[in-house]
Amino acid sequence: MKLKLLTFFFLLALASSSQVKGYYDDGTKAEVLLANPDSVLLLTVYRSDANAQKILANVHKFKNLTRLTCDLQTKLQLKLVAKLTKLKGIRFASCQFTVLPAEMAALTELEDLDVSTNKLTVLPAWIFSLKKLKILKVNGNPIKSIPPGIKNLTELEELDIWATKITEIPAEIAQLTKLKKLSMANVKTPKMPPALPESLETLWLESCNFSVIPPCVLKLKNLKFLAINGNPISAVPKEIFDFIKLEALYISSKKITEIPPEIGNLKNLTDFRADYCSLTTLPKELFNIVGLKYLYVDHNQLTEIPSEIGNLVRVNNLCLHYNQLKSIPKEITNLKYLQSLRIDRNQLTSIPDGICTMKYLKYFMVGENPITKLPECITEMKFSELLWVKKMMLPQAEKDRLKTAFPKIEFE
Repeated sequence: MKLKLLTFFFLLALASSSQVKGYYDDGTKAEVLLANPDSVLLLTVYRSDANAQKILANVHKFKNLTRLTCDLQTKLQLKLVAKLTKLKGIRFASCQFTVLPAEMAALTELEDLDVSTNKLTVLPAWIFSLKKLKILKVNGNPIKSIPPGIKNLTELEELDIWATKITEIPAEIAQLTKLKKLSMANVKTPKMPPALPESLETLWLESCNFSVIPPCVLKLKNLKFLAINGNPISAVPKEIFDFIKLEALYISSKKITEIPPEIGNLKNLTDFRADYCSLTTLPKELFNIVGLKYLYVDHNQLTEIPSEIGNLVRVNNLCLHYNQLKSIPKEITNLKYLQSLRIDRNQLTSIPDGICTMKYLKYFMVGENPITKLPECITEMKFSELLWVKKMMLPQAEKDRLKTAFPKIEFE
């Protein structure tokens, strides 16, 4: 029998035994699988051909399955799946399911249930009887409410409800004391509960149409990741700058005009995104967060970058494009580990010669600036991904020089 091990990361995430045998959708004939169905513990089916459909029509025969992934399978019979009582993980994304039958309550070993991007309008009561459930993903469904029964999922660690039609987060959610991740991006103006679980470490509130960040969010001192971008807020609540465990903070909003100096309190921050705001300056305290690796302040109205940017020696990605910058401080060349730099679409007339010392720089976009010449040494650099110099004021001689060094470069 032809057996195919899943990729290492798939096995690591989904299996605890080196003896696990799995079939990834590689075209193996259904007859081969069904000849010894008890040996199959992991099964993934993406295809929609006759062979795949035959496997799914007999899916109940794989009685030892612990993981079943069947995206885009509109003909999958869930009542057959309900017979696979050893299942620990299910992913049925984009299958156009409108209901999850009550028979699935028999899947009491489930730890991971992903039914995202279907057509579910309600969460069935049986889900809340799954005492071992750790991950629940129902995002992308037209679900309108979360029943109070959510409190029964005492082992739940991750809840994804983004892009649903939920109008209210029930107060019972605060009882999920093991919940670490809550993703509710694009859930429009939901009524929030008095409290959220203090155990939360990751919270996605992107594009929820909040004009004010809900008070329950401002109590979450254990957060490591917070995304409040895409909301029409005019300022970041001061309480957030006391979240000293934060490692990532996304705050994009056109109504935000400044970042307070208290940003410097977030010493553990590695990823800060304040793109698409209306910033004209950046506080020097931001550049004291020496652990930053990702800094996105593009699509603002910045006219200068402080020389203190040279303090950010660990930055990998720096986005300054779509601003009104007329110069780049020479201290930027201190960022020796920089891999991606975007300074395009500004008002720059030159860039520091020291940029050539950035030996890890792979992706450099400098186009749409009134620059007439790039540093001489730039032809010695190796941009493994992209050097973008379109729509600049380069004379023909400069274009020829760059074309010789980078044959695939484009200017228009």
